[in-house]
This record gives sequence, C-alpha cells and structure tokens, in this order.
Amino acid sequence: QIALANQSLYAEARRHRNIAQALAVVTGMVSQSLDPDEVLRTCCEAAQTYSVGERAAIYLIDQHGHVTLAVAYGQDSDVPPSARGPLLVADDPLLTDALHSTEPVVVNDLTSSARYATSWTSQELGLRSVAVCALRAADTTLGILLLDSHTGQVQFARDEAELLSQIAGQAVVALRQASLHAQTREQAARTTQLLELTAAMTTAVDFEAIFERIVNAVRSRMDGPAISLLRIDEHVIQVLATTTGARMRCPSPPQRLPLSAELRAALQPVWERGSLRVDDVRVYPTLTQIARPETRSVVLAAPLERGETDMLLTVSTTKVAAFTSADERYLADLVRVIKLAVP
Repeated sequence: QIALANQSLYAEARRHRNIAQALAVVTGMVSQSLDPDEVLRTCCEAAQTYSVGERAAIYLIDQHGHVTLAVAYGQDSDVPPSARGPLLVADDPLLTDALHSTEPVVVNDLTSSARYATSWTSQELGLRSVAVCALRAADTTLGILLLDSHTGQVQFARDEAELLSQIAGQAVVALRQASLHAQTREQAARTTQLLELTAAMTTAVDFEAIFERIVNAVRSRMDGPAISLLRIDEHVIQVLATTTGARMRCPSPPQRLPLSAELRAALQPVWERGSLRVDDVRVYPTLTQIARPETRSVVLAAPLERGETDMLLTVSTTKVAAFTSADERYLADLVRVIKLAVP
C-alpha cells in the first residue's frame, strides 16, 4: 500500500512538474517573440499536450462579437468553419457562459447537456467534451481558448482547468504585445507618410494639386472611399472639393449648403476630439446632410485649433463598419497637415 501510494504521489508530482515546465516554455516564448501566431500555437500545444484533450484551439472575437479561428493544435486540427457563416458569441450558450465566467467552463459530455447539446461546438464541431476559457484583458475579451475531445467523452481534471487559465493569461499577454508592436509600427509608418505629404502639399501650386495628394494619401490606406473637404462657418457649409468614383471636383466658387442646428450639434464631438467614426449612419441620420444617400460608414476629422471657419474632412463608403480606429487616427493627423496647406 505504501509503495502504491508513493507511486501515485510520484506520478502526481511528475505531472505538476511537466505542467510547470509547459508554462515556463509558454512564458519564455511570450517574452521573446512578437509573432502572435507562433506564440498562440505554443499555447495550444502546451494545453493539448498536458491534458486529456485531443485538440486545443484559440478563437479571436472581433468588435462585433464574431468568432474567428486563430490557431489550432492536436488531432484533426483543421477545424471546419461554421456552416451558418460568421458565428456570433451571443448565438452560442457555451461561449456566452465562458465569456461571463472568471473560471474555465468545463462540460464533460455536451451531448447529454440540455443547455449545450444544440450549441455550435456540439452540433457543427461534433465535440463531446470541452473546457473553455476566455482570453480577457481588463474589460475587453480578446477571444477564447478551447480544449476539446471529439472522438469520445473525457474527464478534464481540476489541474487541467487551472493550466488552461494560466495558458490563457499568457495568450492574452502575447496578443497585447503583438497589438502594441503593430500600433508602434503603424504610428512610425504614418508619421513618415505625413511628413512626406506635408512637404509635398506645402510646395503644391494650386488647390486641385493639393486635393489630389489628399485623395491619394487616403486611398493608399483605404479601399476606394468617397472624400470631401468642407469649410464650415456659423451658418454655411462650403464644399471645397469632393470625389465621385475616380473623378475629383473642386468647384469654383465653392458650393454652399445651409448648416442646420441639428448638424452643428452632431459635429460638436468632431470639434472637441478632432475626429468621429460612425459605423452606420442610419443610426446617426443627421450626418446624412453631408453624406451621399448611399453612405453607410463615415469618418469625420477636423483640426482641433478653432477659427472663424472650421475645416472638415469626410471619408465615407457604402460598407457598414468599413473603418478602423487606426484609420480614424490617420485622418485626424492628415487634416492637421491639410490645415497647413489650405489656410
């Protein structure tokens, strides 16, 4: 009996040592690499290797709540896409529960669960047993780490759930580091482009040449948006220049439009912050006064330095949620450059 007890204790100690070594490998990888795919694959490998799970996968969640597979490791790691198209977290009870839990959600038999038997993980991925942990940074959920078995039912041990939590924490660190690195590189590239654009626009001889450079700068980053440059005083909007498809128009004298009190109030955040991004103007109908009827998403940017008149750059498209926060930052910087060239 003593020998059997010692053997059990030795096996348990070896298991904990292996788990500690796995975490050390993941932590070392996180501290040394800025390649998120490589780090996330290492996280999945560690989770799958030191558990009874057959496969580990990390899914990322975008700002609209859609789930996208980032990386998978283990048996049959080619996870099939959802047959229903983009999966919303809100449509899957298992993922929803995981996102609202501070601990991993463990279900040893999905098929016998009244709540989860019809979930995406059960029906479309054909899983039997799962352990799911949210990848959470402060108040933001970046994704989920899912450990699963699909050939048969397994029992996830408590220490496996704890390992999943710790690996999820390292995955969050890796994703945040990669995001900060990408933002730094994007900022450096944006600064370089704006410096070159400043030099080019301040030497341009006429307004049409300046606006052409503005259009080229915007479309070098964004897919064919409509662009307008406006000047706004207390009662009137002057349309200095605009694009229609590939055509540019710089009317002389500028086209004049009335400025309603409602639109002036709607533009107040632009004057205060320097920019405003609207993912769907149908829920912001006042802005349709300065947007084409088919417009769906728009970014507005203006110099923070107020004057008797205010310059306004609008970039819009027919797609919903077409612009990112990086696009908004770029246009806010661009309009300050425009202010130097178009007093």
